[in-house]
Amino acid sequence: MKGLQPSIADDQEVASRLVEGIVNRIANGEHLGRVHAEARIAIEAARRACDRATELVVGAQLRLVRDLRHDNPVRRPIPFSLAAVLPADQKLTGRLKETRRLVHLYSGLAAFFDDDLPLATERFRAAEALATDTPGRAPHRGGPCLAFFGAIARLSVTSRGTIPAEVSPSIVDDIETRRALLEQWGATVPGLGGKALLVGAELARARGEHVLAAQLYSRSASAANVSGQLMVESIAWEFSARHHQSQGSVELALEHARRARYCYGVWGAHAKVQRLIVSYRALADVSEGGAGALLHRRQDMENDLHQGMRAVQAFSEEILLEKLVERVLDTMILQADAQYGVLLLMRGGEPIVESIGTLHHGRIVFQTMASAPTDAILPLAILNKTIRSRRLVAFVDAGQALASSRMVGRAARPVRAAMCFPLMRQGTMVGVLYLENNRRTEAFSADRAALLEMLAQHAANSIVTARLYRELVDENERRAETEAALVKARADLARTSHLTAMGGMAASIAHEINQPLAAIINCSGAGRRWLARSVPDVTEAVAAFDQINSAAARTSEIIRALRALAKQTPASLAPLAIDEVLISVLELMRPEIDDRRVRLSMSLSASGKAVFGDGVQLQQVVLNLITNALEAMTETPAPARKLAVSSQVEGGYVCVKVSDSGTGMDDTTLENIFDPFFTTKSTGIGMGLAICRSIMEAHGGTLEASSEPGHGSTLTFSIPVAARI
Repeated sequence: MKGLQPSIADDQEVASRLVEGIVNRIANGEHLGRVHAEARIAIEAARRACDRATELVVGAQLRLVRDLRHDNPVRRPIPFSLAAVLPADQKLTGRLKETRRLVHLYSGLAAFFDDDLPLATERFRAAEALATDTPGRAPHRGGPCLAFFGAIARLSVTSRGTIPAEVSPSIVDDIETRRALLEQWGATVPGLGGKALLVGAELARARGEHVLAAQLYSRSASAANVSGQLMVESIAWEFSARHHQSQGSVELALEHARRARYCYGVWGAHAKVQRLIVSYRALADVSEGGAGALLHRRQDMENDLHQGMRAVQAFSEEILLEKLVERVLDTMILQADAQYGVLLLMRGGEPIVESIGTLHHGRIVFQTMASAPTDAILPLAILNKTIRSRRLVAFVDAGQALASSRMVGRAARPVRAAMCFPLMRQGTMVGVLYLENNRRTEAFSADRAALLEMLAQHAANSIVTARLYRELVDENERRAETEAALVKARADLARTSHLTAMGGMAASIAHEINQPLAAIINCSGAGRRWLARSVPDVTEAVAAFDQINSAAARTSEIIRALRALAKQTPASLAPLAIDEVLISVLELMRPEIDDRRVRLSMSLSASGKAVFGDGVQLQQVVLNLITNALEAMTETPAPARKLAVSSQVEGGYVCVKVSDSGTGMDDTTLENIFDPFFTTKSTGIGMGLAICRSIMEAHGGTLEASSEPGHGSTLTFSIPVAARI
């Protein structure tokens, strides 16, 4: 097999889990490249599972992400009439409401970031109509995101003059309620503080409280920055720039627009970056004196940002861990203008050197490693300090600072500057990146360090994703190997089962034929004894010979039945009296019953009723039950050996009971007594009762056992009464 083919249930689980994660990643403002990659995996899994509801939700998420990532997105129509899309699958009825809500939410977000506020407001209202969030309860999926964007979309239209009459006191009160709800959820859901502050800023602007609005915009951006909410930070700076522009503060508007563009770029929203550049180009042209220097600095930062965005996109596109390690190391060395770099990944809580990169004649030469770090590779003092502090550690003019901690092999190479980055993801250290510059002591500026830190964060995210992908591939290979082994085991089991079945069939044939043969032997012995008397008893001898003839005929019938079974022909069913079957078998077994000194008692009360069945098979059942009862009393004292056979009619069934006074059965034996090859006898093969039960089931009846340890057992079979004899 080339690989394990996932089941529909597996695909549904993968798609549902990824959608849940994508909802959170979009709400938390995680990098859009990763969201895009996960959404593509999710939509393929949903399509394989024919999960139309999940496919629609992921499709809306993909459209949003693609609109944000590309400069000229192709706006495809979104199917809002979801009932028409999902008419045939009744299983989706319970999920249809949730699907509609999420599709409306993400189509509203796409319209919002495309500056189509009326459409965004319409979509958010449609989603809110399907929501059930109430104060005092935990939010549903996407609930905080919907409350946040639903509020700011309805308020931000006033800054464009789109629908100024819409912001009425009742709407302001409603949005104030949403802001309070976000604050309440923020007590249990991290990262909602910045959203609540931004809604408050928009409320202050709508009320004409411009100073308070400006303060709240900045506080919202700061809170979002602390919690890592890139999307909220970007929107906060954009709204702040728009607000300062409306108040005539050109330089502040430019500065905040620059911050918004930077945050949008780090988030991966390249289309939004280009839109902001176009929107604020005129302001940059008319800004006064100091704005020129600001514009020059902004252009430098935009160049760095452009390179950084390309690097982040390159990280997100690489899924193989080995190639990603080299790409990260190559990018970071070039971005830092370094000549030497080491990338370490945490494995089992310990740093392991994955790769070393050295700048040689204008290109990076990589040395793949898988070993513990040593001073010959990088200064362990810097590494340990970085791991302990979980912060950037940098040295300027590092030659003297590192001299005491470097071995001779590396000390011969001058080190002007060194930096060591922790690669962090959600508070967990993924790895460490070490960079050296042996040319300039001031090689790593503050701006450069900030860009490298941002890239390190995205590198950590990509490394985690690549690790998960590798684990998935390894697990897939293990499952494929397991399935191949399972197929082989099944083939071996089939062969073993075939041999077992053949052995069981041979044992069954021997078991069935052995009973009448034993009767023939017993009767022939009895006949000889009758004739060997001084005065031969011909009458008894003839009776014994008649029984021999009957047993031989029964043997012939058994062989006929086995041949019919081999040819898969149906049993010969006919109405017959069950009491006559019992009497014929008891007459056949009478010599053995007498030889074992067993007292026989009969109570046959079904003479007026008949059953519809195969006489030979029913005789086989009765013979087996009586034989087992006799063998169960082998260790019972002769005076206490009793065999009771009875028949009666109960509710449309003829019930036959065969009871003995043997040692009885314990619970374990009673539970397994009808299993094939289960036996408590040293000479038995455990097929008799299993065959008897199958015969009863084929006749529409049942066979059951009961026992009282130390007092004997009773086996009862019931078979439906026939309409007539």
